[in-house]
Amino acid sequence: MKYAVWLVVALAQLAGLPMASAETARIRGTLIEFDVSKITVAKRDGGVEPIGIDSNTRYLSVTPVGIDAIKPGSYIGVAGLPQADGTIKALGVMVFPEQARGMNEGSFPWDLQPESTMTNATVAKVETAASGREVQVTYKGGSQTIEIVDAGAIASFAPASESALVEGAKVTVFVEQGAGLPTARSVLVGKDGFTPPN
Repeated sequence: MKYAVWLVVALAQLAGLPMASAETARIRGTLIEFDVSKITVAKRDGGVEPIGIDSNTRYLSVTPVGIDAIKPGSYIGVAGLPQADGTIKALGVMVFPEQARGMNEGSFPWDLQPESTMTNATVAKVETAASGREVQVTYKGGSQTIEIVDAGAIASFAPASESALVEGAKVTVFVEQGAGLPTARSVLVGKDGFTPPN
């Protein structure tokens, strides 16, 4: 698969696009075992989940970036919690590469925490706030004010291979549900113990 096509597939899953062929889900946790046909994840919410991998599984290495990576014009994905005043408190921010601009643009329910949302949008303005940063984002049909308090939950990513899999790594696995084991379509692997923020 050519790099551009590979990246579109991985980014589509990362941005939360539904796959037409099967139900999709995300499994988050710690990688405890892997071989050529499956990985095993100790899930954040308890339990252990074996997940199949195959030649179509894509890998992304996720690394933290500084808060200055969020600037006007950036395209970002924000997992967050809506607040009573209409703003969103960021739980994690992914800074997307330029190839992902416009992908799954909008704000919609997410499964990181109860009542959480995902907002994929372009940064219009960044202001310093007492608690961190206040970021104005725009997307087709709307806009949001995002409060970023935890600068340690901001990341970017790069293509990787199965060699990124190491025991103890924090992962988010986008899976297809079907008969038997769920199958990994994209595996986000936090580098050096980092937890993917989505």
